[in-house]
Amino acid sequence: MNKEMKFTENKAESQELRKEAFRQMHRRPQNINEDVMKRFWNIDSQCAPVLVEHVAIERLVKKYGDNGFVMISAGRSDESDERNTQSTRELINYLKGSGFAYLPLYGGNPGTDNDVDSFVPKFIVFNCDVKGNPMIFRDLYRFALDMCGKYSQDSVCICTSGESSEYRNAQGEKVNKKNDLPHELYVNPMPSSHTVRMRRKGEVMIWE
Repeated sequence: MNKEMKFTENKAESQELRKEAFRQMHRRPQNINEDVMKRFWNIDSQCAPVLVEHVAIERLVKKYGDNGFVMISAGRSDESDERNTQSTRELINYLKGSGFAYLPLYGGNPGTDNDVDSFVPKFIVFNCDVKGNPMIFRDLYRFALDMCGKYSQDSVCICTSGESSEYRNAQGEKVNKKNDLPHELYVNPMPSSHTVRMRRKGEVMIWE
């Protein structure tokens, strides 16, 4: 095989990989729980969450997390989908008003018969705004504990600048817990328009 033929084959393979990635980013939701933009943001995007590699998340954490971050959620496994949806919508509104940049993450194995994830997100909340300007970590810490108590969470993950992460309950007491991020991670789909992007105020996206 000459170099020209090999280059042509590699180019075709690369194009096909890009097409498949594009199809995955624009896959329609398979069920109402998977329609996360409608469910939590009240946006008719008609696209399902997008599977991403952990390295993409690590890159965003490195970019925005130099001044510390927390991880919070409003969902509980013992609550109904309806209740978790309502609580998560509330939390998103609090995040939009907080000024902190945040990254929604979904985990699990969607589409399988025996383990359909409800797609209730966890949020990495960075101690900065969406432009990367640092904010006051004590304010972020208090915000995390307040949300922990409001949504009856066992704990929230706290990571101060240059320190390893730890878990604390709503009273600020340290809790023994392991990192519970799942093997597979999903993020929100790409915004379909500038108007939709504006409605997702404060959200950090891997596309940007």
